[in-house]
Amino acid sequence: MLPSTPIWRQARSNGNGVISVIPTGSSSSLSSRGRHWNEKLRREVIKMPFVRVTSFPQPKEVRAEIAQGITEVIHKATKIPQDNIWVVFDPVAQDSWSAGGILISEKK
Repeated sequence: MLPSTPIWRQARSNGNGVISVIPTGSSSSLSSRGRHWNEKLRREVIKMPFVRVTSFPQPKEVRAEIAQGITEVIHKATKIPQDNIWVVFDPVAQDSWSAGGILISEKK
């Protein structure tokens, strides 16, 4: 898990499930914990799968269950720590989604 200090100024995905994290400042200006992470970044890439779920709006409890399930499956398959697996929900209203040229809100 990344430290929750402000030493991280940028996180960027390469599109392959790997997020590059760029620390701020030089390693001499970082805290000892920050220096540890800076050295780790020099040695290896931290893998952080990013999953985006696009669906109709769901209750918080349903989103939590979906996020937990996705996280468990990715962790089991990749052995990546669960704290490094990100799940983001993009709710789309039924009148903003179509299939076959017909809005979902108009389908019966």
